Amino acid sequence: MTHAIQNASPLLREAASLLERNHPEQALARLSKARGAEPAVENARGVCLMRLGRVDEALELYRRLLYPRGGLQIAPGASPKVLANFATALMLTGNLSGCVETLDAADAADPAVVRVRQAVATWRKSLGVVRRLLAKLGLAPGRPTRLEFPPGAI
Repeated sequence: MTHAIQNASPLLREAASLLERNHPEQALARLSKARGAEPAVENARGVCLMRLGRVDEALELYRRLLYPRGGLQIAPGASPKVLANFATALMLTGNLSGCVETLDAADAADPAVVRVRQAVATWRKSLGVVRRLLAKLGLAPGRPTRLEFPPGAI
């Protein structure tokens, strides 16, 4: 468990522990009791949704966190982890350009951001020459992407 989680609320520590043991459904059930809670709890809910394969629901949750009141710009002070998780959800739905754009708005040194950037680079390398060129032009294939790690960071 990371240092940040050790200092988090008991609810977040419990959710992180459940996720580490691959129990996202139980973690989501616990977190859902705190709806409307702090952004860190909502972020954890999004991680659970992604790990349960409910990526579209996670996208909506992250949009509400990052674009309050339907805004067009990312909320000031948005957490790098929330940005990395939103980017991950975008990547999982095949929206590579949205993923990269979101990562560009995040702290490049944050470990969650670095991990997603590495996943994007690995994915790009797996593409054929033509698709790789299209991806560089922002015309990536709109197909879901698989990750080599469980999606999301709390």
